[in-house]
Amino acid sequence: EAQNYDAAIEWYTKAEEAANLYGDAAKAADAAAKKSQLLMKKASELVKAKDYANAIVVYEQIMAADPTNGRAALTMGQAYNALGDTEKAEAAFAVNGQEKQANKQLSKMYVKKASASLKAKKTQEAYDFAMKANEYLEDATAYKIAGQCAMTLGKTADALPLLEKYVELSPNASDANQMKFNIAATAQKLGDKAKAKTYYEQVISDPKLGAQAQAQLNVLNK
Repeated sequence: EAQNYDAAIEWYTKAEEAANLYGDAAKAADAAAKKSQLLMKKASELVKAKDYANAIVVYEQIMAADPTNGRAALTMGQAYNALGDTEKAEAAFAVNGQEKQANKQLSKMYVKKASASLKAKKTQEAYDFAMKANEYLEDATAYKIAGQCAMTLGKTADALPLLEKYVELSPNASDANQMKFNIAATAQKLGDKAKAKTYYEQVISDPKLGAQAQAQLNVLNK
């Protein structure tokens, strides 16, 4: 458990202080490194126990000693995110060294917020969060939410490329064919016959949508 690390952390803290007192930089650095490792382990145990607040306290100790510790910043950001503190989570994720993982976590964080806003019928907010998610890392769900919200907000032309991107990123989704049909129908209304035909043709073999798609293709081909 996390508290089992405390005695060892205290020992290395005193060892670091003593080494610095006597001017032994090598021993001080070694003690500091070992203390940091123990603090990381303690924080990980706290996260596993979902004690995010105390985990953050430990991560802050690590960051105070080494502000460039990307691994600690990443996991601290995850802890802040678990507590719903988006601002502090984003600040923690911004620390250099773990950009790829940080962007992944930030994208997931905003997709979750977009989903919650959509459920609460806060359409503009859901759209904004979904678009923010894609700034960090493209996500199929984020594109779907953004596209659906754009449609609801009357931004039909903006919705089409978002929904197309959703289908591109998630071609095997259970609603992929329905989404393709919707894209085709929307494109048809906007006068984009070529795009409408392209998407109707992709769902002709669908048992539920095929007949409707073929009917619309017949209209477009006249």
